[in-house]
Amino acid sequence: MTGRQFARQRARILARGRSDRTTRRALAHLAREAGAEPVTLGHKLVGHILPDGFMVCHLRRYPDEGAALGELDGVRAFSHLQPGKLPVRAFRCSHCKGWHLTSRK
Repeated sequence: MTGRQFARQRARILARGRSDRTTRRALAHLAREAGAEPVTLGHKLVGHILPDGFMVCHLRRYPDEGAALGELDGVRAFSHLQPGKLPVRAFRCSHCKGWHLTSRK
């Protein structure tokens, strides 16, 4: 299974909106099926690494800083429609070498 396939299947599982237990079981099954090893930071699961060395983070990945900043601008434009925490900056991920958004300053 490729990293893209793993990420797509993971997104489908999370989008189903089922109970936490069902979601955790489905994600664990996906990881076993793909042969993925969990990557943790302290006690927090940050992603999975596949047998081919590809890292799949649990945050949405952007290929470059420009794409991440473009998404950040789009989120800011519609911030009045989205209550709750909003991303404030983009950062480069040391695990997957991609870019993510965060609400931390």
